[in-house]
Amino acid sequence: MIVLRLLLFALLIWILWRMIKKAFDESVEADEEDTNKSSHANNAIKQHQMIQCHYCGLYIPKEEAIHTQEGSFCCKEHAHLQKKD
Repeated sequence: MIVLRLLLFALLIWILWRMIKKAFDESVEADEEDTNKSSHANNAIKQHQMIQCHYCGLYIPKEEAIHTQEGSFCCKEHAHLQKKD
């Protein structure tokens, strides 16, 4: 009878240990996924090359700039004003 109780107690301890381990492993995996997502977002941000507006000096992403023969500008107004000067 005592052996049966010890076996049941050992089984209960083993089941609890497995449940706790599984919950801990899932939380670690979720943290790793969040870290991977944020590192991918940081890589996307780092890929933007910044250039300076030839008229006012404002830094803007290269793909958003207005490019003319006179230089790169942050808006059409500055490109137009540069042509007048």
